Amino acid sequence: MPVAPTANIEGEIERQRRIILVRTRGQPILQCRVGAESMPDDEIVDNVQAVLNRIRGKLKRGVKSIGSVYIKSTMGPPVKVNIEG
Repeated sequence: MPVAPTANIEGEIERQRRIILVRTRGQPILQCRVGAESMPDDEIVDNVQAVLNRIRGKLKRGVKSIGSVYIKSTMGPPVKVNIEG
């Protein structure tokens, strides 16, 4: 998401941190925004890869700990993403 040059960066970082949701009822689930429908596909792909790389680095078993990944627009159906180890 673009940030204005005059924006309060610390405030913007804190706002973005609150957008990420982690649920652990039975199975851990992570939800986060990776872009907007108006963005080019390659930018969204880059954002998804950055999120997956960050998560993979935090998990003991790396990508093997990730059961599935889905991308979903606000009103669209979820689309399963194949991830490789």
